[in-house]
Amino acid sequence: MIQPRNWARKFLFPLALALLLTMSVKQSASNGYAKEMLASQEVYYVSPSGDDSNLGTAAYPWRTIQKAADTLMAGDIVYIRAGDYHERVTPQNSGSADNYITYAAYPGETAAINGSGVILPDDLAGLFEISNKSYIRVAGLRVINAGPFNNNAGILVLNSGYITVENNATYNTASSGIGVWGSHNVIVDGNRIDEAGGGGWQECISVAGTDTFEVRNNEVLNCHKEGICIKDGSSNGQVNRNHVHDIQKVGLYVDAWDKHTYNIAVFQNTVHDVQDSDGFALASEMGACWRTSASITTSPTTTVTSACPSPSTAPAIHKGGIR
Repeated sequence: MIQPRNWARKFLFPLALALLLTMSVKQSASNGYAKEMLASQEVYYVSPSGDDSNLGTAAYPWRTIQKAADTLMAGDIVYIRAGDYHERVTPQNSGSADNYITYAAYPGETAAINGSGVILPDDLAGLFEISNKSYIRVAGLRVINAGPFNNNAGILVLNSGYITVENNATYNTASSGIGVWGSHNVIVDGNRIDEAGGGGWQECISVAGTDTFEVRNNEVLNCHKEGICIKDGSSNGQVNRNHVHDIQKVGLYVDAWDKHTYNIAVFQNTVHDVQDSDGFALASEMGACWRTSASITTSPTTTVTSACPSPSTAPAIHKGGIR
């Protein structure tokens, strides 16, 4: 006969332990990814005086931004100290919905990715290029001298999602200062685009084939192409509170090209000093379908809707309204 105390020791204690282990395993299975992401949240540093063999800490920073781009995981942030970085940066990892990967200038300092001496591919390519990635934020950087080929951009977002590009400055880029292609859920906010399109084919800020986006609070100046262009099958986007001035071609341009382009709202923007063209224009250069609405300072209630105009009949919005 088993005594009560021995029975409890022999059966109840192992049973309680088994239940605790089972609960722990279930919790790990359900929250394992979140725990892994939480555990990987780190802050790193890059400095011109650093070394890529360092740990990436404030005291022992890395030398190149690409070292950070190879290393950062979901939730991580890298602060880039002042100086010029003569390199191309291509992030290798994605973040997650609650854990963006962030590339940011160190607060109060100017960190420049300088393409002088860097030869980009002769293709749609960026000096800072996010390709097939998600949940990434780029903030406060200066990106300059991107080239030499016609499609070389400063910051390029390609086939990616949930990307934020904010408070950066680009200068002297062969193609777009910021280009967004084939992506979704993208925010371009508070950037300064100067001397873009100096020999390239794309506009100073180009958004092409992209769904769900906002281009807001940007300044575009001294541009050799169109200022801001939403085109080529883009949809469900907003273009608002931008300042476009002292440029060569159309200030704000919505061009369907050869794809259905729809639900684009353009409002509360300021455009002036356009040299060779219009302040605002809607077009379908290759005859595609478009459907868009625009609310413009000089004609605040203007709404244009069309099912599928030909290039010759697509209306254009000018400083004084619609032609």
